[in-house]
Amino acid sequence: MTALTKALVFLRETILQNRRKHRLRLPAIRTMARHIDVSYETMRKAVNYYGRNGCLLSRPARGVTIDPQIPLPQIPEDGLLFSSPDARHLTWQKTLVELKRDILNGVFGYNEPLPSRKELQSRYGISYPTLKKALDQCIAEKLLVLHARSFITFGVKQTRSCSRLVVIGDRRPEGIAAGLNADEFLRTLEHFCASSGITLEMYAHTMRDNRLILTNVETGKECRIKHPGTILGFIYVAVFLEKNEARARQIDFPKSTCTTVFNDMLRMLWHFKRPVAVYTFDETLFFPAFLRKSQLFKFFKVATTAAPSRQVGRYLLSRGHKKIAYISPFHGAAWSQARLEGLRQAYREAGLAENVITCVLDHYESPYSFLHEANRRYTIDGMSGLYKKWKAKNPHLQSTHLEKGMHFLNYDYKINAEIAFQLSPLLKRAHKDTSITAWVAANDNTVVIIDDFLQSNSVSMPDDLSLISFDNSIYALRNRICSYDFNISRITGTMLQFLMNATSMKAVHRQETIRIDGVIIARASLKSPG
Repeated sequence: MTALTKALVFLRETILQNRRKHRLRLPAIRTMARHIDVSYETMRKAVNYYGRNGCLLSRPARGVTIDPQIPLPQIPEDGLLFSSPDARHLTWQKTLVELKRDILNGVFGYNEPLPSRKELQSRYGISYPTLKKALDQCIAEKLLVLHARSFITFGVKQTRSCSRLVVIGDRRPEGIAAGLNADEFLRTLEHFCASSGITLEMYAHTMRDNRLILTNVETGKECRIKHPGTILGFIYVAVFLEKNEARARQIDFPKSTCTTVFNDMLRMLWHFKRPVAVYTFDETLFFPAFLRKSQLFKFFKVATTAAPSRQVGRYLLSRGHKKIAYISPFHGAAWSQARLEGLRQAYREAGLAENVITCVLDHYESPYSFLHEANRRYTIDGMSGLYKKWKAKNPHLQSTHLEKGMHFLNYDYKINAEIAFQLSPLLKRAHKDTSITAWVAANDNTVVIIDDFLQSNSVSMPDDLSLISFDNSIYALRNRICSYDFNISRITGTMLQFLMNATSMKAVHRQETIRIDGVIIARASLKSPG
């Protein structure tokens, strides 16, 4: 038995043993090499062999982690592991995929040099010829630029002919802002445009007499898009209400109407012959048939499927949380159901399918869904009376902005009170189950309700209970809540990359949809039990 085969056998047994014990992290490569008395390079080759089909993932400063779902490959005969041309070809292809993924997912910043070639060789565990071939391919696809012997990631640059970027969304407040990490989306977009000397124009669309009407967000006036020859491209924010939410907000906006508006808008943009990036988190939207093969149209979808929550579930298992509770007041929404399914998939893979306890309200899709019951249950006469007395005594301090602020303050108070009222029995039931070591909140809005409940019941985070959420909003940052970040800034940057060079992006992503991976931001609200 050669040293390499010895390392492969040892590594296979270690992976199987760790899977049985639900441990997803291996010891350091150097530690495993010393344990069986082989060289570091031999053990590294063994790790790379199992990493080719995704069984293992090696990252600097993170160690080697195990994917519990992908089956292990067979151990090859001695001397045949790296001798065939097919194996070398697979290594180059795998490196290219990993390098593209790291560039698009923000591991390397835009318009910044990559690490040195030696660091990249160590990072991906490959030889220099393999690395060079992958880098050359990235240059050909315009993901990288070679400048002064350094590889620079793609940067947005101003062009003389195209100096405007047009964003189109629904007239409703969340239309332009996309309703999911809206502030981050708009801030990132404005930053890229400002640093590149590109003018950002925003339009809201609405339907009137079966005709699309555009309104300039800056002026508030209806208008048409002029001088299309100077437009770099379009970002169409396609956000539509779900049926129950539309009914709760007394808006007649059925799904069939959404599809009509979506198709009419794409048909209008198609006539401009400019690249169009469609930003959405609606999994039911698809391009009409006449756009399926167009290189100028591409979806950029925020991951609302089960993938993000599956990653959260695996992370909780790696930290030793064998039983968890999923808390969602908005479980009538498809995104909440997808997050629950992702958690269940992760725990099903670990043989703990019954250990995801659900504490959900099935009839609501967003805070708007609680508005009718909140208005019926709560009154704000006391607060309104105090404001009227103050206004009468200080007539010179009357302000339209202040009155709007009072309106939204009352609105938020009533809705949060209604959510807390309905969610409280479910939270009490989860709190009584002492075998549950972590709660997973549907989003950071839910964390506000959970945090109040835990404080009122003298539950300490993370000593008594761990908490993790989704969205990574400013609330999660300020209160040190562990949260899943959907990487909105990288999605925005990749959109701009597509708009700058729509034809080359087809070589990077041949599908019509591009999804960018998110990341879990570890903070003080979560720790291993015990």
